[in-house]
Amino acid sequence: DRLAEGLLRCGFRVSVAAEPRRQSTILAFQKDSSGETAKVYERIRANHIAVSLRQGMIRVSPYLYNTEQDIDRLLEIVA
Repeated sequence: DRLAEGLLRCGFRVSVAAEPRRQSTILAFQKDSSGETAKVYERIRANHIAVSLRQGMIRVSPYLYNTEQDIDRLLEIVA
């Protein structure tokens, strides 16, 4: 929830996995264009955060070992 809400505040579109009835440990997000999304992806990777670029969306899979600070760091990088 923290990640999805933060991404929406930053102007990203998030996958349906962010919807309450479809929640998943995997979340994908994108900007308005594939070029903008690719730039954000490169910025995230340059900061040593493990994400992947799949079908034009940045895929992130926060899990048990990630903290709120990890999520906040990702949001700071994409903002």
